[in-house]
Amino acid sequence: DLFCEIATDLSQIWWVGSMNSIPTDEALADRWWIIEVDGYEQTDKVQIIENFLLPRALKNCGMEEDSVTFDTGSINFLIHKVCKSNDKGVRTIQKVVKDLVNKLSFIVSHQDENGVLPFKTSFELGKQLTYPIKLTSELLNKLLINKDLNNIMSLSMMYI
Repeated sequence: DLFCEIATDLSQIWWVGSMNSIPTDEALADRWWIIEVDGYEQTDKVQIIENFLLPRALKNCGMEEDSVTFDTGSINFLIHKVCKSNDKGVRTIQKVVKDLVNKLSFIVSHQDENGVLPFKTSFELGKQLTYPIKLTSELLNKLLINKDLNNIMSLSMMYI
């Protein structure tokens, strides 16, 4: 075993962290300098979905970058459908985009030539999905079941 003892002065270290709410415990709260940062606006979220979240979800699912596309109106529809009005972050959107891509991959690989899946689902598309898939507000409405947003959409469960 190799053991190395190094004396380090940590008194001049700055720690930068993020939190969703200010600590209520006085012992912790008085040790932080709080800097409030505004969250993402609608236009920011659109850009994040287009440029980062959708490409990453497609890559992680082994799909080509143009396999699934949105137009700006559909992205705005998605954001309004899945985010609470005070939700300034993108965690919820990231999960929903990932789950949508996985769901679409699952549907495309299991449907027959008429778009029918071999088991009962909570949604009916009425047509066969083939790549490239353009996500419209209508298709998103069918794929995103209205669930209580506090139990945010477990799309990975496929609502089967």
